[in-house]
Amino acid sequence: MTNILNKTFKDKKEKKNITKIKIVYTMGTCEIFLNPNNQHIQISEKIMKPRIVKNLVKFQTIILNI
Repeated sequence: MTNILNKTFKDKKEKKNITKIKIVYTMGTCEIFLNPNNQHIQISEKIMKPRIVKNLVKFQTIILNI
């Protein structure tokens, strides 16, 4: 995941401070691309919005538990 984030957000300033929403968006994109049950990959707002919400909740829960 770190390699994907670093290559996706190439700006040096952003590597140091990648926002939560960018991490969550990357997680959602990875879920879609790496899911073996997806025979047709299509990313749209309708598909991504529920994943972003779900992953944002998970991400915040993990951060609060640390």
